[in-house]
Amino acid sequence: MRLNAYYFGFDATGVTEIDNVLSAVACAGKAYHHTEHWNEGLGGTYEPTHRGDDPVAWIQNAATDAAALVDKLRAVAEAARRVVGPSPVTAMSFAPSVTDMRALQEALDALAKERP
Repeated sequence: MRLNAYYFGFDATGVTEIDNVLSAVACAGKAYHHTEHWNEGLGGTYEPTHRGDDPVAWIQNAATDAAALVDKLRAVAEAARRVVGPSPVTAMSFAPSVTDMRALQEALDALAKERP
C-alpha cells in the first residue's frame, strides 16, 4: 500500500481503514502536485483498495469506509455496555436481558462481516 507521495509520506497505523485514507491522500499527492487538480479524473487508481475516478473520490470513499467501521465499533460498544451494565464494578450484580445479549451478538456479527 502506497503511503508516500512526492514530498510527504505517512506511517501505517495498522488499521486498514485508516491506512486506506492515508494511502488515498498519498496517492493523490503522487498523482498531482497541486490539490486544485485532485478532482480531475484519472480513469483509475494507484491502489486496488481505492474506489473512484479521481483523488477526491479515493479520499472520500476511504473516509466513508473508515466511518462505517467506527459506527460498527460504536454499536458493539453500546451493546456491550448494555450487557455488562453501567460499570464493570456493578457487572457482577447486573443481569443483562436476552434482547441485550442478542443485540450484542448482532453488532459483533456485523463487525465480523466487515473485518474477516
